[in-house]
Amino acid sequence: MAQFVFTCPYCKQQFMANDEMVGTVASCTNCGATLTVQKQLTPMDSQNQNQNIAMLILGILGLILWLIPVFSLPIPIVGLVMSYNRGYRLGVILNSVGLGLSALWTVICILNEM
Repeated sequence: MAQFVFTCPYCKQQFMANDEMVGTVASCTNCGATLTVQKQLTPMDSQNQNQNIAMLILGILGLILWLIPVFSLPIPIVGLVMSYNRGYRLGVILNSVGLGLSALWTVICILNEM
């Protein structure tokens, strides 16, 4: 039975609620308002936003720099690892595509030299 913090939208009083209570109607013990219990998204702090921006930039660089062999593999690999560890899906997608393009470009260059 997982618990989460629920905040009354009227008086901002916080309560502990169970997952089973999501969607049920309750009344706030502080202000008496009738409300529906729901999980709320927590705002992202500035450190997480900065990390997500960094992973997004690495993903975009991985898509752009796949033609330059020196940068084609390290940047998407670092971005993919960082994005995967933080659970940032857009960064994982962008870096995976960049890594795939880099690998494809490397194979094409090798075959072209043969």
